[in-house]
Amino acid sequence: MFPIASNSDDETLYSDSVFSTYLYTGNGSTQTITNGIDLAGKGGMVWIKERSVIAYNCLFDTARGANNVLWSNAANPQINIGSPAALTAFNSNGFNLSSHPDVNENTQTFASWTFRKAAKFFDVVTWTGDGTDKTINHNLGIAPGMIYIKKTNATGNWWTYHRSLGLGPTYPNFLYLNTTGSVNSGGGGFFSGVPTSSQFFVGPDINTSGDTFVAYLFAHDTSSTGIIQCGSYTSNGSSIDVNLGWEPQFVLVKEVSTAGRDWCIIDNMRGMLSGQSQPNAGPVLFPNTSGAELGASSTSGPAITSTGFNVVYSSSNFNYPSGKTYIYMAIRRPNKPPTSGTQVFSPQIYTGNATNPRNITGFGFPVDLIIQGYRNQVAGYAFYYRLRGAGFYLSASSTGIETNGSLGQPSFALQDGFQVAFGNNSSGDLFVSEGFKRAPGFFDVVCYTGAPTAYSGRSISHNLGVMPELAIFKARSAASTTWSVGGFNNCDGTGLILNTTAAFNASGPLFGGPALNTATNMYIAKNTGTAFDVDASGVTYVAYLFATLAGISKVGSYTGNGGTQNIECGFAAGARFVLIKRTDSTGDWYVW
Repeated sequence: MFPIASNSDDETLYSDSVFSTYLYTGNGSTQTITNGIDLAGKGGMVWIKERSVIAYNCLFDTARGANNVLWSNAANPQINIGSPAALTAFNSNGFNLSSHPDVNENTQTFASWTFRKAAKFFDVVTWTGDGTDKTINHNLGIAPGMIYIKKTNATGNWWTYHRSLGLGPTYPNFLYLNTTGSVNSGGGGFFSGVPTSSQFFVGPDINTSGDTFVAYLFAHDTSSTGIIQCGSYTSNGSSIDVNLGWEPQFVLVKEVSTAGRDWCIIDNMRGMLSGQSQPNAGPVLFPNTSGAELGASSTSGPAITSTGFNVVYSSSNFNYPSGKTYIYMAIRRPNKPPTSGTQVFSPQIYTGNATNPRNITGFGFPVDLIIQGYRNQVAGYAFYYRLRGAGFYLSASSTGIETNGSLGQPSFALQDGFQVAFGNNSSGDLFVSEGFKRAPGFFDVVCYTGAPTAYSGRSISHNLGVMPELAIFKARSAASTTWSVGGFNNCDGTGLILNTTAAFNASGPLFGGPALNTATNMYIAKNTGTAFDVDASGVTYVAYLFATLAGISKVGSYTGNGGTQNIECGFAAGARFVLIKRTDSTGDWYVW
């Protein structure tokens, strides 16, 4: 049903199991970070960066042991942090922190990225140099796309191999992770050969006698089941769509043609957005500096797409000026199918207390969509979604455009819920928040721009992993457009309107049937001038896609009998969310 890959342990390879972006606030004491990554049993690396103030990038790994730190922005040797300690233990589901300010300063915000060792994803290798050309084994099972190497017992730069840097002319070219320098021409003393699926090669300039080294290896897997890619693009004076074949959750980018360009990290927890006609990305952190996080702006790129990312021609860090080469490393968004409904849906209720801001937690997962409503006032539901970031919402009862709320609307930068302020926390008001997580087979969100080619329609990529059965569309940038609903009843075209009581309308189609929709693409039809316009030229849209996943979700229909009846959904513990609309006549939309 879903695309999967296997590593050398015959384990299904999902990004959820081997990578995590985890945001936290320091408490100045001790803290356990539970991110679901098995470092104790499998091994790996933890990269921590303080976001709110100047601080070094701290890297820890299981090969060198807890509390031994390297800094990606410095040539310094490894040190064992004394008292107070820093990262004190690698766990089966995360890691422990002590009170060191570089990793747990009280009230400051932090980002952590955890890479677990796994074939076709990531490996950590250590060795002692002998001053010769040296062949070193690794366990990726596939050729590395990028390698960082650091001398651990003495001062030395972070030698960086990337598959897109080419040869110079015989040996691989390289960069330094800890500098803003451009590409260095390869010589035999550095990387002495192109890595293979089981080995990489270093020369005597990297492999100095008696020194100790660590290497971090990142795979490059272009198969349909891959979760990591290392590639390049060239700035073009316009915009660039980088096609990975899937939506990323983490992107590292470096311009390599010109000295003075930073290494940049974007991720979807801090805010890597889908940015058509809006500022197109969130905050940036820099591996080569100790600087604080650079806030979101219209030049921050890249922006998420359903098949990769887009970079606009405005920022020297990502696409400026023309003709420059940029390298990247990208990791696929979480792609593990859920096994229970509580992993992907949770409703929470709360009473407003005017606290600004306020964390609404208890969901059990980072939410991707919040459907938010008052329980004690006449007011419509609002749709907030991670792909557009804090503040942006659509009103379910309105035909209006997407709004960037001025009252401090929900932020998605929490591991277990979201943050509200002002209008969504007014004192004494009662609220309900229905939180959804995107997951294969259950739910997906796609942002796209209208570009009709003909009335026969076109296909748009999605990451649902199965054919969508229910699709809810809304124009984001064009007013007076309805919420179009289609795809139910075996994905048969025509549809309903979410913001009216109207009956089923057969004037479509707006959404194709089973012969057109697939596990990777949805079909939409140009339908200008009708209630179901979902592809007007230049207009930005969002589509919420749902499917039936056994034991977790059910999309279907039934015929009323005027009495009572049981609607079988296949849920062992009963339904927790029900949306019903009469289709043969007018009637409200009901939510329980």
